Amino acid sequence: MARRSLDLVKHVKFLAQAGAITKPKWLDVVEKIHPAVPAKSSKKPAVLRFPEDDLLQAYYAKHPEAKMEPVDLSSFEPTSARKFVFRQLEVMQTGVPRKEAYDIVSKEVAEAASTSDAPALGRVVLDQIQQEEEWHLMNAMSQFRERHPTVAKLSPKKPPPANPNPAKGNARRPPKKAPRPTPAPPAQSMPA
Repeated sequence: MARRSLDLVKHVKFLAQAGAITKPKWLDVVEKIHPAVPAKSSKKPAVLRFPEDDLLQAYYAKHPEAKMEPVDLSSFEPTSARKFVFRQLEVMQTGVPRKEAYDIVSKEVAEAASTSDAPALGRVVLDQIQQEEEWHLMNAMSQFRERHPTVAKLSPKKPPPANPNPAKGNARRPPKKAPRPTPAPPAQSMPA
């Protein structure tokens, strides 16, 4: 659009100088204002790299099970992998090389795991997840009962109604056809 307006200004200025039209009042104002430079973003945005990215990648390479750790989105608590990497960065900032810092933090984590109830912590998280799932399930079931009152009368706790005629088997199954009588053997005549 800026190029077109620039061409228009040149064209009107040329016509005014040639005497074809009278000079418009806006021409002087528009000539003083430089046209806007069109924004061209041909470059890709720079990739953001943080110091802990390489350390985190190395940690996940050595401990792939850490990728499967559940993340609580309502908490600001970092995952155990990020805690490990942040601690490793702290140790590295004191002048310790990367591998030695990894070994130091690994020993710290192992000591902390041996003195605490780490398996119990996992069980607590699992119990919390199960309680949340149970709440959602009960909520969905109550909504279903409200929307479908006729179906809600059949409670899953009660056994299905008993078959009124147990001799016939399942009431939904059509009755079996009676077997065809086998023809009697031909009568033999007895000698007199």
